[in-house]
Amino acid sequence: SVTDMSFMFDRCQSLTSLDLGSFDTSSVTDMRSMFSRCSLLETIYATGKYTTALEESCGDNAFSGCLSLRGGNGTKYSDSHTDASYARIDAPGQPGYFSDKASSPAPQPPTSSTNPGGGTAQPPTAPSNSGGSAAAAPSAPAKAAPVSLAKAQVTVKSKAYTGKTLKPTSVTVKVGGKKLVSGRDYTVSCKGGKAVGSYKVTVKGKGAYTGTKTAAFKILPKATSVSKTKAAKRGFTVAWKKPSKANLKQTTGYKVQWSTDKKFKKAVKSKLVKKNKTTSLKVSKLKGGKKYYVRVCAYKKVGGKYYYSAWSKAKAVKTKK
Repeated sequence: SVTDMSFMFDRCQSLTSLDLGSFDTSSVTDMRSMFSRCSLLETIYATGKYTTALEESCGDNAFSGCLSLRGGNGTKYSDSHTDASYARIDAPGQPGYFSDKASSPAPQPPTSSTNPGGGTAQPPTAPSNSGGSAAAAPSAPAKAAPVSLAKAQVTVKSKAYTGKTLKPTSVTVKVGGKKLVSGRDYTVSCKGGKAVGSYKVTVKGKGAYTGTKTAAFKILPKATSVSKTKAAKRGFTVAWKKPSKANLKQTTGYKVQWSTDKKFKKAVKSKLVKKNKTTSLKVSKLKGGKKYYVRVCAYKKVGGKYYYSAWSKAKAVKTKK
């Protein structure tokens, strides 16, 4: 029996509905991208027996790009639900993209093409697979409509100031949870820059993807480090490394943070040091005889926005009673 239905209807742009009630899926283990990029597909009719087998199979991006799809109970297609977990009959409390064949009107044929004998084309049936190899996919239109990048998630990794022109080298693009491949699915352009601030990144679709999406590449101040801590009565003094002349120009000030929690998850206090030439801070009114952890980062204010460096490594200091 058939074990592989991956890419079976991939890019079948003329499909508007499918009746899969007669499919034997008892042995299916793979339905990756089975319906992907069928942008006009509105309804998939199935039975409970059919969907049970599919929910147990591999189905990454099974419904990716099925923008018109709606389940029998009204569940609409979402980019956040494109794998086989929604390959089930849509019901209250159990959303899915299938419609129950037993309680739905008779489906229309998936295409408007006609057979040589004059009859209406029927939906493809799962071919037999006596050799145990992958089932052959039905023929598809020559070219599918590309998927828009309008709702793509773009992540650009920031870099620390070096004094040299910097450009993004780590850009991640995802559509519907699927990670796209640079060079094949998109290209990236960014002029970059030298100074601390934000620089526009443009992601342009390629191949099966179209449109553009913009994001920001950030150059952050160079991080500093804590050079010394000194305990005081119910407080402490912390000092940090003075920036070089070049780094000083890309620094407005510093942010000092302290906490009794080593991981800085709770009881966190902070203070901004607004002069870039000041490299120490006295903290008071703390609990006596208590261990505190302190760390520092540099910041620069550009056009009303704050750009913070990475945090320094935290150092511990115990206050005096």
